[in-house]
Amino acid sequence: MPSSGVSSRKLYQLIEREGFESLIPCLRCVAQNKTCIRSDRSYRCAGCNRAGGTVKCEMPKESFTDAEWRRLLSSQTSLEDEEEKILLAQQEILLKKRAGDFIARDYKEIAELEELERREAEELQRLEDERLESE
Repeated sequence: MPSSGVSSRKLYQLIEREGFESLIPCLRCVAQNKTCIRSDRSYRCAGCNRAGGTVKCEMPKESFTDAEWRRLLSSQTSLEDEEEKILLAQQEILLKKRAGDFIARDYKEIAELEELERREAEELQRLEDERLESE
């Protein structure tokens, strides 16, 4: 009897250490408002193992297996990652377009300033020529 207690304790500790949170908790964990930690090494969760050998670890009826839930979560995570990549690509395209717009606007402003400087130089030259003619 003591050896089974030791092995139950070790199994509980192993499940706590290496297990995963069950997406659908067992009925006992739900009733006690506890997190249901499961492992592929045991058909019972950590809490039920800790409670002892006579405690059953019953799952709600007609539920999916943990493996099915893990596949679903993995697929959902993959979709979220793909969505994020698409959003980043769209943002990159928008940033490149805006950068192009800024550069085009800067070139236009530079051209306008050069034209203004050219006109000012012509006006100064004209005024200088008029002054020289009047002297």
